Formats: sequence, C-alpha cells, structure tokens
Amino acid sequence: MILCMGIPRSGSASLAHALGVLGYRPFFYCPLTEQGLDWLLQDDLAQYDALVDWSLAGEVEAATEAFLPSQIIFMARQAGWEHSLDNLGVQHLAPDYMADFQFALDFVQKSTKIPYVVLDINRNPRWNELCIFLGKPIPEIPFPHLNKSNFNYKI
Repeated sequence: MILCMGIPRSGSASLAHALGVLGYRPFFYCPLTEQGLDWLLQDDLAQYDALVDWSLAGEVEAATEAFLPSQIIFMARQAGWEHSLDNLGVQHLAPDYMADFQFALDFVQKSTKIPYVVLDINRNPRWNELCIFLGKPIPEIPFPHLNKSNFNYKI
C-alpha cells in the first residue's frame, strides 16, 4: 500500500488520478471532518494499493501501523498556499495543517524505514519525480491537474 498525505489543496486529486494512470488502484478521499482514521478502517481497502488523502498526515502513526505502507508520498505546497483554502472556509487552520505535515514528515524520517518522497505537484506537475520514485515508466500524456483553485466547496 502506498500512502499519500500532505496538506489540503496540495494536489491529492491530481495525484490519485496520476497513480491510476500508472496502473495503481488508488482510494482517494478527502474528509473535512473530525472522524479521524476510524471510519476509514471500517472500509474494505483490500482492492486498493494506494491510499490518497491529505488528512493522513494528522494520523501518520496510526496510518503507518494500520496500512503497513511500502512507500509514502508527501504532497507539499510552496509558501503562500494558504490562499487556496479560502473556498473551503478553513484558512485559519493552515498552521495546524502545516504542523501535522511537519510532524508526519519528521516521524517517517526518524521512526520508520519506509521509502518516501516529497512532491510539490502544484508547482512542478511533471511525471519525472513520481515515476522515478515508483519505478514506473513516464506516461506520454500530460500530468493531470484536477480540482483547480477555482473549485468552490464549503463545509
């Protein structure tokens, strides 16, 4: 199982689609709730080989224990990404999201031997780094760019 985690608006929909293009069966979800990982553990995930959700960063310890990932992809954003949270109505939570992301990255670096990569596919939406990390050939189609910032979803 590949775990993909990061911060909101970091390209998780695009990454899930890209993994599908590469032959993986991604399970993409993006809950803006307080349910945590428990609701996901009730789902039958055996048919998937990649789990994509920015919120996994906040539950990295439980997620790495529950899903025993073979690889982790961290979805990052360059400074100033907070404005993309405006449509979600959660811009005030940006510091919390960044703290979760940094904690998850530190945890994986220091406490596991799981191979990982940090990608900013919003700034550099190319196949190269992802395909090299996964050991996959580079597709001859453009990297997907879904759920652009004009997406209007309110919680």
